[in-house]
Amino acid sequence: MRSCREVAVMFAERFGVSRTTGQIKDLVDRRKFPKSHGAVGPAATQFKRGSTPSHRVPVGTEREWKRTSSPHSQIYVKVAEPRKWRAKARVEWERANGRVVPKGHCVLFGDGNRRNFAPDNLILVTKEQMVVMVGNGLCYEHSDLTKAGAAIAQLKMKKNEFIRYKSKGGRRCLKE
Repeated sequence: MRSCREVAVMFAERFGVSRTTGQIKDLVDRRKFPKSHGAVGPAATQFKRGSTPSHRVPVGTEREWKRTSSPHSQIYVKVAEPRKWRAKARVEWERANGRVVPKGHCVLFGDGNRRNFAPDNLILVTKEQMVVMVGNGLCYEHSDLTKAGAAIAQLKMKKNEFIRYKSKGGRRCLKE
């Protein structure tokens, strides 16, 4: 890159008009021409290789997030780098039961308290069971009652499946 003095001389030779170094410097600043001492624009503020952002948090950090579609917030735990977060209820259920939450299932708070992560308060239900439980008011403020509500939802699902089976003339097998 050239200095402002060199640019002023070149400008005078090319256009026949002399400009001071201050005027050339102001023009460079106004027009955002690249400067000799570093990058301009987004490249100037990018993270350098090996540096970490100031807002980075370690694995194991808990954060409360509220989804825009729900009035309730949920606790998430950072489980891996970079930016791998999972719901704390799922993490605690998996830790207590020694297996991963199966696909198509969700973890329900038995007493409805989203801050009670006790293993006996976390109930694994299918998403279909959850729909039946919410639709029939089977979620209670006591963990044992909610577990009973999950069993009732399972029975209702089997009953409805049997009714569908009978209405089709017995042509379809029941699910296990």
